[in-house]
Amino acid sequence: MRVIDMSWFDNGGTVPSINTSELLSCKIPFPPIEEQQAIVIYIETKIKVIEKHIDAIQSKINLLREYRTSLISAVVTGKVDVRHIPVEDTDEFIEDIAEDEEGVFEEEIGEEDKEVLICQPTQKKPDWKI
Repeated sequence: MRVIDMSWFDNGGTVPSINTSELLSCKIPFPPIEEQQAIVIYIETKIKVIEKHIDAIQSKINLLREYRTSLISAVVTGKVDVRHIPVEDTDEFIEDIAEDEEGVFEEEIGEEDKEVLICQPTQKKPDWKI
């Protein structure tokens, strides 16, 4: 990563600030409009995939909260008796859940989304103008 030395923009006052005229005269490279548009499309595609997965996860969270509420209600009202559930079974249940969850996200992504989520750097040198 390259860093631009901005110290020569300093106006020399007691409070550090950037000299506007010097900054405006600075040449900043930027990619051609076609590349800018390609970058925007790439980012928007990534964002859509990410938002789709955020929505799916949020939906699961909401369902789990509803299930939790209904389960608590069922226990409190006596519809479900939890006094006879051995503690060992809950440990096994938690282990089963942990094993099941390992591949859940990968299964739901789908092949077309995996390609979008994988960022592949280009070997092409940028054709930017100054």
